[in-house]
Amino acid sequence: MTLNITPTSASSLIIINISLCLGKTNDFGLYLTRNGTYIQNTGFSSGYSRPECFVTTDENTYLGTYGLVQNNYTLYDTPNTTGVCTYEFGTWPIGGNTAEIYINRDSAGSGAGTSTMILTEIAG
Repeated sequence: MTLNITPTSASSLIIINISLCLGKTNDFGLYLTRNGTYIQNTGFSSGYSRPECFVTTDENTYLGTYGLVQNNYTLYDTPNTTGVCTYEFGTWPIGGNTAEIYINRDSAGSGAGTSTMILTEIAG
């Protein structure tokens, strides 16, 4: 998912609301970039984490192999610019696996949902 916003002030706060409906086949992480740079990341790296991701999950404890889940995330960014900011939200397989991640449906193709990303500027 990709969305643009042009802040009116360099001191503005951007609120990023993500509502994500997904299915998957293995462990994964979620990332957010602004103009190609990872933001809101944990910086933590282990066998089941990536430093670029703001959240990672384990296959069995999250939703099983064929489940469908709707999660909501609110993230904050201060881009310090009045230029166009392109935010991209995505998924990344972790733990050395080859996870398949399905946005807006489960991995069996039997369930469906809707994902959204909303950007809001709070003028600084």
